[in-house]
Order: sequence, then C-alpha cells, then structure tokens
Amino acid sequence: MALAPRGFYDAIGTFPPLNAHYLRDLATWYAALGVLLILAARRSAWQLPLLVLAVLQYALHLANHVIDIDDPESAWKGPATVAALLVTGALLAWMARRASANSG
Repeated sequence: MALAPRGFYDAIGTFPPLNAHYLRDLATWYAALGVLLILAARRSAWQLPLLVLAVLQYALHLANHVIDIDDPESAWKGPATVAALLVTGALLAWMARRASANSG
C-alpha cells in the first residue's frame, strides 16, 4: 500500500477511483498498529488495549466492506475482502479474549 499504491489497488483494493495518497495514509495507520502490536508481545499491559483497538478497527473496516461489497471492479474481490477481514478480525478477537483471560 505504501510503496506501491497502484499495485495494491490493482491487486486488492479496486474501489474506484484510485487515490494513491489516501492508500499511503491508510498504510501508515496499519504500520503504526502493527509496530505497537509487535511491541505489545513483550509488554503484557499493552496487549489487551491494543488488541481491543485492533478488533474495533477491523470490525468497522469489515462493516464498510460489507456495505460496499459490490463496488470493486472485479466481482470476486468484494466477498474475498469481506472474508479476509472477518477471519483476521476473528483471530484478533480470539487473541484479545486470551489476553483478557491472562490479565485477570
């Protein structure tokens, strides 16, 4: 997304029109979240709050994709991105639940 927004758009995010600046902005959000989640692996007090933030973000992102499921230029990409976001969000929710059980 950050290094090749056109390539990301063509391969995955074909919600017209292409906006390379906005794709790079989104990439910075995911990079920051990813760095913090990696750091949280060694900081148990960070794990639950960051995982809850990630679950919330993925749930909202999923809702947006469900609303726009028919908008990608390739018909299969709408359902595929919904499925990918659902699986990732479920994994994050499972991790948050485990972190919650371990923190209390």
